[in-house]
Amino acid sequence: MAGLRILVRNLAVEMNSALLATGLLACSYGFWRYAAEADVYVPAMMLCAGILHLLLEREGNPLRHAGIGALAGLCVLFYQPNAIPLFFAFPLLLLRVGAGSVIAYGAAGSAVAAAGYLAGYFAFWPAPLSLSTFAEFMAQRSQEFMVPPLSLKTVAVSGIRSILALGHDLLSTNWVFGLPHVDRLVQRIFSSHDIDQEVFLARHAGMLVYAPLVTLALAGFATWRVGMAARPLALTVLRTRPIPVILLWVLLTAGVIGRLNPGGIEAWIVILLPLTLLLAVVFIAPARTLGRARAAGLLLVAVALHNAIGGMALVQSKESDLTYLRGEWVVKNARTGDLAIIVGDANLAEALRYRSHARVEMISPYLLPPLADALQRRRDPDFPVVSIGREFAGTDVYALARQTLANGDRLILLDDFFTRNPRFRTPEKWIHGFENLKARCRVVHRSADGMATCVLQEVGRGRQPEDGG
Repeated sequence: MAGLRILVRNLAVEMNSALLATGLLACSYGFWRYAAEADVYVPAMMLCAGILHLLLEREGNPLRHAGIGALAGLCVLFYQPNAIPLFFAFPLLLLRVGAGSVIAYGAAGSAVAAAGYLAGYFAFWPAPLSLSTFAEFMAQRSQEFMVPPLSLKTVAVSGIRSILALGHDLLSTNWVFGLPHVDRLVQRIFSSHDIDQEVFLARHAGMLVYAPLVTLALAGFATWRVGMAARPLALTVLRTRPIPVILLWVLLTAGVIGRLNPGGIEAWIVILLPLTLLLAVVFIAPARTLGRARAAGLLLVAVALHNAIGGMALVQSKESDLTYLRGEWVVKNARTGDLAIIVGDANLAEALRYRSHARVEMISPYLLPPLADALQRRRDPDFPVVSIGREFAGTDVYALARQTLANGDRLILLDDFFTRNPRFRTPEKWIHGFENLKARCRVVHRSADGMATCVLQEVGRGRQPEDGG
């Protein structure tokens, strides 16, 4: 609705063209998939749309724009990448009003964002408090990004990954992983991303993975028809509307994501709204004006069918959801006091933390060997084993595990604790630690696909071991 309002009221797009464009946004796989998820991406788009609408609605004065800037600062606190359009593109809209409005908007927004970060730092960051620890607080998620040195090769590779990731957000590629040998090719392209979930999903879809080949061809044909109908492109809109700012929004956001996280499918969702606005103004509205409304309608139908069949239909079943299958026993049977250690799977760790009674900590696969060895020998590991992740960083996992066992509670380990260790770097003593620890664990659950949930509990302390809950 926010996009529809901007198109009709602020960009002078007639209603039917605006409805077609926003329909395409609603049916795009990234938007459709995450519209009902407890995640930040779709709300982040809505917040940016709200600020854009306020800036375009009427000219106002510096005081009003300071208020809008304060709201923009809150939007950044909700989702940090919102700062890209809100403070590096949208201020250009205020140049027509005057430098005072630009300064008021930027100063108020920066002050609110800074106040929010400082409040979080003082409330949650452990002592000592200093400029260096504040820098650590601000950069605590930087370890999630593996940024290679800038070169022609990395630009080309990042470009390919970006196109594939954004393409998936437009037209789902869930089904592709069910085609023979495709999963290996994609795994090489997205070498730093775990695609186990996507591969597992597609392999359980059966013959359904071939139907999207038809809808993809239909979407391609409709796109070509709309593009041809809109020729020659109405480049005059660049002079008469705020399209350059929206285009800058796309370019800046794409540049940052393409450099830091080109293969991050979720990260590209936030770019769908400005792309929709551009599509409506530059292609759909001119095509309808020239009497080619059917081509635009066909595109909407093709996108909706493709993402329904090749996207949403594949994610509806719990039996094909790898995260659900891996965490099912923990959700149903974990008790307060239990500790679940997850290996590098942030989605699973966050889901279990939200849905189960267990305490959940996530560690890097490279910390598995020393942790397993330490648990087996009941002594401190050779070097610290601490948790990682957005909500999990900094906990001494070994000390927590020993305390859990000492209390008579259960240590819960999933299959990947024993299968995802990097054995090519593992000393012999650590390999034995893995094997001995696994022998001490009890398998309490095994899914239909063979995924095991294991429990370690020191008998004689506190509660006695149970096979179920």
